[in-house]
Amino acid sequence: NLDSFINKNISRTKKMIKMCEKKNINLIFLSTSSYYPNNKKSKENDKLFCYDLYSTCKILCEKLILRSKLKNYLILRISNIYGKGGNSYIEKLLKIKKNKKKTIYENKNTIRDFIFINDLLLVISKFLQTKINKEIYNVGSGKGYNLYKLYDFAYKNKLISKIEFNKVNFTPPRPFYVANINKLEKRINLKLNHNLLMYIKNEFSIQI
Repeated sequence: NLDSFINKNISRTKKMIKMCEKKNINLIFLSTSSYYPNNKKSKENDKLFCYDLYSTCKILCEKLILRSKLKNYLILRISNIYGKGGNSYIEKLLKIKKNKKKTIYENKNTIRDFIFINDLLLVISKFLQTKINKEIYNVGSGKGYNLYKLYDFAYKNKLISKIEFNKVNFTPPRPFYVANINKLEKRINLKLNHNLLMYIKNEFSIQI
């Protein structure tokens, strides 16, 4: 049930906020980088946009935090996470390879930002070692990857068979969504350099 799903997320976030307010605990909230589409990297003060149920819940929860009486909070707007056990575009390609399917539901010309799960954990660890004060940061690689070119890289290296892309319609369209992480890098003095192409080569080779 759609309403039930949203209400549960909102209810749990409200309870979490109240507990943090009562015990004077810093709240770290993992959100999503769901910005209104544009052709440049999205900054933290850019307009947010609800594309689906997931992003709607995250944005509503952010609003609750911003309107709360919390003394300190940290909102991390995270790009597409890849890594073992994930559900990003990279993992979808891996599943297609494993299950020998021929179709993926993605817009192949989309440019998307990705972050490796271990890099995300490193970012969170860095923040846990610092004092936070009502802050919002994008968390991603800051690099844009064309979805078709990632598939084509695997295909040309004979790591995956030929597949078809079935277009997914977004209103408004989202051809480009990459996070501007200048604020993050300056805050925690950290460069995220995980090699996505090498990850694809290694993970796809394991399944051969």
